[in-house]
Amino acid sequence: MKKQTLYWVIAVCITAFCVFTTIETSTYGAEVNQLENKQVSLQDEGADLNRELIKASSLGSISGKAESLGFIKPEGIVYVSREPEFAAR
Repeated sequence: MKKQTLYWVIAVCITAFCVFTTIETSTYGAEVNQLENKQVSLQDEGADLNRELIKASSLGSISGKAESLGFIKPEGIVYVSREPEFAAR
């Protein structure tokens, strides 16, 4: 009778351990799935930010921003020649 009870206790313990590990594995699987979804979301956000950066740093965008700040394009470039300085003598 004692051997049979011992076998039942061992069987219950093994079954409980199997159920516990199955639940833990399922929980970790759900966490991994959430992290993978977050990774995809962050990659998409990074790609969007990259596109915004490229758009904002384009020549047309910078030119428009400069004009809105009051800068104007010169009509012509005037070069000033450097003549020898009199104080250098």
